[in-house]
This record gives sequence, structure tokens and C-alpha cells, in this order.
Amino acid sequence: LLFQTLDNSCAVFLLGVNDLPYQWYEMRVKNSTIRRPHWACVMNFADATYRKGKEREVYWPKCQKMFNAKPEGGKGRWEE
Repeated sequence: LLFQTLDNSCAVFLLGVNDLPYQWYEMRVKNSTIRRPHWACVMNFADATYRKGKEREVYWPKCQKMFNAKPEGGKGRWEE
């Protein structure tokens, strides 16, 4: 954990698997579909990733729909 807002709504992480080539940064935002991330979190993420090219997107807007999804016919498939 590199940075976290006081209200715990946003944080910047450095993640990795054993070695430097397998490290990346993530900015995680609670309820990002409701509000934008805190500016300090965005700036800390930008500072951490500047010219390093090691950020990666792990969440897409359709992820929020998961909370409203219903099983389709009980076969483990989900409808949006």
C-alpha cells in the first residue's frame, strides 16, 4: 500500500509476483461509478506510474452490474 485516502475511498498499491519485471501499480476506488477518485489519490497514482508504464486496468464499468445480475436458468451463467 503506497497511499490511502483518510476516508478509505481510494488507494494506490504496488503489486507483484516475486521479481521486478512482474510488478505493477493499481489505483483502487470504492464506488467509482458513484463518484470520482479523490484528487490526491489520482496524483499519487500518477507519481508512482510516471514513465514506468506499469499500470493496468483491473475494473470495468460492467463490473458494477454484477451486483444486480441474476443467474440465468440456474446454470451458472449470468444476465446483465
